[in-house]
Amino acid sequence: MASVHHLNSSSFRTSSPHITSRFEKDELGQILALYSQNVAKGEWRDYAIDILEQSSIFSIFRHSHERPLFTVTKSLGHKSRYAEFSVHSGNKPLKKSRNLIEALSVLHEPSD
Repeated sequence: MASVHHLNSSSFRTSSPHITSRFEKDELGQILALYSQNVAKGEWRDYAIDILEQSSIFSIFRHSHERPLFTVTKSLGHKSRYAEFSVHSGNKPLKKSRNLIEALSVLHEPSD
């Protein structure tokens, strides 16, 4: 039988031990600010957020039926001591950093 979890209860938060790395509110705000700037330019049109066991992924799309143009990933670093952010274009790594703003800086630069 299925169990019901209330989203505002503490039992729901502690019942998900597999999720170890999530975007914090301020991190998501930084990503969405950059995303909205590019939406206004007409360059990006859709996004998706995936939460996996060891990472969270923000995918950026030009069209929702295509593969993502970029992915911003937050994962736990060595022995879970710190979060690490990486930005990819397809399978190509563009930037990796412990600082989200530094990792996102690669998306501010004009592409060749």
